[in-house]
Amino acid sequence: MSSRKTILTSITKLNGQNWHTWSKETEAYLTLEEFWELVDPTEAIPTSAAALKCNKKAYAYIWFLVEPNSWDSIIEIKSG
Repeated sequence: MSSRKTILTSITKLNGQNWHTWSKETEAYLTLEEFWELVDPTEAIPTSAAALKCNKKAYAYIWFLVEPNSWDSIIEIKSG
């Protein structure tokens, strides 16, 4: 698990100028953590209690991968 946290901390936070790199690295990380299907718009919306718990965890990971000055952009899309 600690190696996954190292990967998380190595991803440069989304800052308004690095969308392409950030989105690919974040997708890879969320896939590794088995959360990507929760944020992939082509997948069904999770409804089970376990899926909703994972959805909240995925949101938290994304939150910490975004610069604070961009948090307002994601506050309104919080789900789970």
